[in-house]
Amino acid sequence: MRYREDAITGEMGAPIVNEGMLTGTALYALLVGIGICIVGIRTGLIWATLMGGSLAGVSAVYLGAVVLGYA
Repeated sequence: MRYREDAITGEMGAPIVNEGMLTGTALYALLVGIGICIVGIRTGLIWATLMGGSLAGVSAVYLGAVVLGYA
């Protein structure tokens, strides 16, 4: 074998994303979703309004779960 069995350190499948990164991504998605929703309303594009509203809604639910301690 090329490496000794005890040469590998760390756990297999160790997480590389922490809670702060997930919360930041959800906050960014909330802002982008609100922006897309506003653009959809102003231009009359129903799909953009639905997509932006869905993105903002899901992000708001996740952020609410983080604040309440469920996530």
